[in-house]
Amino acid sequence: MDNQGYEVSDAAIAALTNMSAQMTELAGAIHDAVESLKQTFEENRAGLGPHTASIEKLLEELADVEEDASNPVKILVLKLTRAALIRKRSLTDDPYSLGTGGRSR
Repeated sequence: MDNQGYEVSDAAIAALTNMSAQMTELAGAIHDAVESLKQTFEENRAGLGPHTASIEKLLEELADVEEDASNPVKILVLKLTRAALIRKRSLTDDPYSLGTGGRSR
């Protein structure tokens, strides 16, 4: 397999895997924070006075932005995972072995 100019090492694979995990964790934390804000708003709605509608609208917009951003994050996580798997395969494949079509199995 041609490495196409990218580094193929255990460290590079670990870095890609780590970035993928961090993106997943960060997206989850953002989602949890938005949900917590919405819950806090609902619990205190009666005491917010004349600003209740404005705050509610902002929270709805925030939730929409978080939802819209979740798909690109999922795509990035998949791409990082795929890149790590491709590099791992590059380290484990044996292009010089006979009888396996160039791949160790």
